[in-house]
Amino acid sequence: MPMPVPKELDYECGSAPRRSHPHARPRALQLPLASGLLRRRHHRLGAHLFDTAQWANNTERSGPVEVEGTGTFWSGGLYNTIKDYDVTFRYANGVVMTCKPAIRASKFIGTAGWVGNTGWRGPVQASSKEILNSQIGERELHLYTNPKGEHDDFLKCVRSRKDPYFPVDIGHRVSTVCHLANIAINSGGS
Repeated sequence: MPMPVPKELDYECGSAPRRSHPHARPRALQLPLASGLLRRRHHRLGAHLFDTAQWANNTERSGPVEVEGTGTFWSGGLYNTIKDYDVTFRYANGVVMTCKPAIRASKFIGTAGWVGNTGWRGPVQASSKEILNSQIGERELHLYTNPKGEHDDFLKCVRSRKDPYFPVDIGHRVSTVCHLANIAINSGGS
């Protein structure tokens, strides 16, 4: 049974099909503008992996210059989002990032080999023992970490006015990368 839209809520969604208030629909249903498997963090890919790739490529505050993608959609059930996909991102510096349905994994390939992992907390893997056993030098880049986690980091940053692990502009950019993938798929390739 549809719920009335609260008077204080502007519920018009632009070009999206008009639907009843979301609380009247099953929780599993995704809106047509939702990103489905590409964006939702508890599925196979999405913002967390794209954020790591953007960071490693030093493009956290920019993004790809070209995106191509194909995909299929769920039909006949509760979901109407992207199911299977093959997306390629090209960056101004020549780096190419590919995204396909798979287990959660990141792999960075360079001229001297590759490094990556499978799963959110999987062990680091590499193409050689030399890469795997390399040590970060004292004068090389060391990333900030907070052993108490990202929530504690956020609260400390509210007090100190410093950027947290994941500043809002970087969060916006990684969400944009996810949406660009969906736009490429929905537009038929690029």
